[in-house]
Amino acid sequence: MQALQLHPTTKNEQWLPDWHPMQRFMDSIHNDFGSNDQDFAQSVEFTFGLDGSNPIDRSGTNKYKSKDVGRPRFHPFVLRDDVLVSASFQEFVVILCDDVLARSLSKQSHPLQRTLLGERDQNCFMKGFRDYVLSLNQTFPVRDKTEFMAQLWNYTSTQRGLSRSGAYIPPYLNHYNKVLYSFENGPTNPPTGIQAAYLQFNTSLKQFGNPYDDIKGWFNAWEGYIGLLSSGTIYVDSSGDFPFAGYYFHSSAIWVWMQTQNLLVVGAYSGTMISLVLATCIIFFATFNILIAFLVLIELIGVVGCVLGMAYLLGWELGMIE
Repeated sequence: MQALQLHPTTKNEQWLPDWHPMQRFMDSIHNDFGSNDQDFAQSVEFTFGLDGSNPIDRSGTNKYKSKDVGRPRFHPFVLRDDVLVSASFQEFVVILCDDVLARSLSKQSHPLQRTLLGERDQNCFMKGFRDYVLSLNQTFPVRDKTEFMAQLWNYTSTQRGLSRSGAYIPPYLNHYNKVLYSFENGPTNPPTGIQAAYLQFNTSLKQFGNPYDDIKGWFNAWEGYIGLLSSGTIYVDSSGDFPFAGYYFHSSAIWVWMQTQNLLVVGAYSGTMISLVLATCIIFFATFNILIAFLVLIELIGVVGCVLGMAYLLGWELGMIE
């Protein structure tokens, strides 16, 4: 029974015991001296406009080609219903960004606490656009679709021009690449709609070495927050409805690492079962004696069970090292 209790990592992995001189040296290098990769926070992206249940169409792709990633699958109603250009969507995005920040900085315990450490840890293009519109002495949200598209295009185009000229734009204010426009009249003309857009929220997770339990906790927190949004707890429009359910989802590179660590455990147990079956078949076809094959199977199960059981009793976990 103990052999079945192994699970992904709950703490950072290390090669040697804490007291070992080499481990102490590596810990000192990591903890006492900063490195460039520690400057990059892991972020969670909040995407609008793609089909949340299946955002990427991978049909016809070659899994052996890293750049063959498939095509985006847009939500069928986004452009038809002008979902991402409505005044209620503008209000919703601003409220969403403010709510995530407020929950992060609140002293009360909740799933998203300390997701962000401050205003500069979120990249919210709609808040930047709001400030831009207000600076022109106009009202926000912009209720006319054509006017909204013209103003948003001017805002992001200005940022794009500044970036290409070499001007420095702080990362949290860099909004020109956060909106995917729709050009019905050709790319040289102003856009007519928005196909997709995304927000970016930094987390306090490191770029590498996060244990499975830590990442799973963050993932569950965002899943819970999606539930709050869908229930209308965070925002409802003037009619009392929440019109954006199904038009958004969250993603992050660290969710991939979480899934990888989980697959390590699945792969370990699956590989063990396949090996046992294969070894039993080899013994049977070598001896044509079912009794010997059965006894070998029992012996192998005992050996593997003792090894995995002792690993669990010693406090080991299934990570990259194991």
